[in-house]
Amino acid sequence: MANYIRSMYSPQEKIESPEVLEILERLQGIVNSYYVNDYDRNAISDLKSFRLSKGYVTRNQFEFVKKLNERYNDEALVTADSFRSSFTEEMRRKLDIVCEYYSHTGYFNSIVSKWKQDKQGFIPTPEQYEKITENSYAKKLVEAHTSPFEFELGQLVSLRSTARTSSIYSKAYVSTSNYLNKPLFIVNNNVLREGQIYRYCRVFAISNPDVHFDVREKDLKKYKSK
Repeated sequence: MANYIRSMYSPQEKIESPEVLEILERLQGIVNSYYVNDYDRNAISDLKSFRLSKGYVTRNQFEFVKKLNERYNDEALVTADSFRSSFTEEMRRKLDIVCEYYSHTGYFNSIVSKWKQDKQGFIPTPEQYEKITENSYAKKLVEAHTSPFEFELGQLVSLRSTARTSSIYSKAYVSTSNYLNKPLFIVNNNVLREGQIYRYCRVFAISNPDVHFDVREKDLKKYKSK
């Protein structure tokens, strides 16, 4: 037990190999690449300063340096540069849609904050782009924003039987039971509500044109008179 305790608190092994400084020099050379995140950028700078002042790094520091060197290997940098140069307007539109949504949720803060700083020029890394645009919520969101409109302006629709009051937005309380099987007139077929995934339509009942409310597009169907 005594030997085990001593091993826990014994000084870490010092690595003085020139290889450490060589790796840190390489990493310092690519530290300003857009592909290197802020945390790793600061870590590289701090580790190099530590190595230059102390003449060594600890075993744990060396393992971390090697992980950074692998993360930002030449192949990864080439892939990132290729992704950046082939970033299309369609991809930017997709990024804008999901970043606008996530800016109200608190998720993906690091990506969203950079997007806010430069909405026209910010390009995420390939990994960041996949993470924020290819998750299940993001896919539904993009589909809702980019799919063809289900209904036309002025078209008559009605609530689906599965529609719930919670999927309706209005200045005044609106109950689905009051509008089931009743014709609704569409005045806006592209309502995008803050923090909501699905697209909405703004409608009013033919019998009450003064009351407008928003209904999820997926909760509407074409009206068929009996």
